Amino acid sequence: MHFPSDLDTFLRTPVAHGATPNKDVFDEVWKIVQECGEEERHFNTLQSVYRGVASSWLLATFGAVGVLLSAHPWMAGGICWLGALGICLLWMLDLHIYHRFLEAAFQQGLDLEEKFHWLPQFRTKSERNTKKHVRRRLALYYLFTALAPAVVGVGLLYENGHYRSALAFCVTWLIVVSTLLALTIKRDR
Repeated sequence: MHFPSDLDTFLRTPVAHGATPNKDVFDEVWKIVQECGEEERHFNTLQSVYRGVASSWLLATFGAVGVLLSAHPWMAGGICWLGALGICLLWMLDLHIYHRFLEAAFQQGLDLEEKFHWLPQFRTKSERNTKKHVRRRLALYYLFTALAPAVVGVGLLYENGHYRSALAFCVTWLIVVSTLLALTIKRDR
């Protein structure tokens, strides 16, 4: 049976001895499904905004480096460090806070689809197609977005004789990124 005939059958089936009519059940379940969809769209929009801010942050970092490069090359290396750190903070907010809210709303929708087979199976098919690797793919976006200013910053600091600062920057960046990647991979299993 296809979805429309399943739903039609469900809505037309009489219910035993004073129980809630199927039409009322449908209306209540559909309200919950719509609310889950609204929550998913809300958090998806927030995450898209954070990724846009990360891209803008990267552009602003390189713009500031271009301005400072001729006058204060050592300061340009520091700006790169701050840019990479800012992108890592956005990474944390996006994937470790808002993405969890999105996953919670998505999971509620999946549970409803599993319980009420007459619902459209959008979330079930979406989960099957992505194989639950969305967080890892997003983490790669943030990794490479934060890597760009980090590499430039280390190069600028090293080139201008600030070897200890370049080493400290490398170590700090590796710790921050390793922690974020570990949290992302651990959560994705």
